[in-house]
This record gives sequence, C-alpha cells and structure tokens, in this order.
Amino acid sequence: MQLILGPNAFITGRGFAKMGMTTVLIGAVANIVLDPIFLFALKLGVQGAVLATVLSQGLSCAWVIAFLCGRKTVLRLSGSNLLKGLSLLPPCIALGMSSFVMQSSESIITVCFSSSLLRYGGGRFCRASCSLPCCARTWGAHSLSPATTSARGTPGA
Repeated sequence: MQLILGPNAFITGRGFAKMGMTTVLIGAVANIVLDPIFLFALKLGVQGAVLATVLSQGLSCAWVIAFLCGRKTVLRLSGSNLLKGLSLLPPCIALGMSSFVMQSSESIITVCFSSSLLRYGGGRFCRASCSLPCCARTWGAHSLSPATTSARGTPGA
C-alpha cells in the first residue's frame, strides 16, 4: 500500500492529478472485478478476498512504477538517480527519528494499557480501553505545553 500512496502523492504534487486518480481507480476497479471471481467462482472465501486485494494493489503499484520510470515525469525512477540520493539519507533519518520515537512509545503505552485492562479489568472496564490511550495522548501533549510548565521547568508544578 505504501508503494502506491507515497509515490501517488508525489505524482499528484508534480501536476499529474489525473494520473494519481487513475492509479487509485485501477486498484479499486480491479478489486471490484476480482472479488466476485475469487469469492464465488473459485469459492476461495476470505482468502479469495485477500488475494483479490493484494493482486489489485500490486496492479496499482506496477502502474505507479511504470509511470515513474516513463517519459512524462520530470524525475525518472532509475537506479542511478536512487544512488545519488544516498548522501541525503542520514539527514532524513535524523529528521524523522523524533516522530518515530514518539509514535513507537505511544504504541508501547497503548499495548501496556490494553494488556493491563485484559488482565485486571475484564469486561467492566471495556469503555476505558478506548479512553486510556486518548488520555495518555492528552496528558502527554498537556504536560509538555508551555502553559503547564512552571518557571523551574517542571511539568504541572
């Protein structure tokens, strides 16, 4: 999916909005056509629906790659162009590392809350399973905001 949506935004941003929409339509129409074939004609059930989705996404991905390697685009996808950008890799990793760490820690907290609710909460606290991660996000954003930071720099004091 990322091999379709990521380059698709790039294609649209370069002025080829119709091509970006065509990419989405190819995947959707292929999935609509392949689903009944795999579900009913071949009687594959849920596995058939999964196979139809994967094949249609692969078709969209092939379309995107063919367009990015073609003549219409300004920056062509080729091995020589990809190797030139290796010097840009460390700054890009440094730029995205903080977001990666924040989202990873939020995911770990959500897993901890969910496992604690599973162990100790049972069915009584099922409403809390949705609210605890939201509270953690709210508290995290609130505790780091300047309004809750005192002159000494401690949150909420």
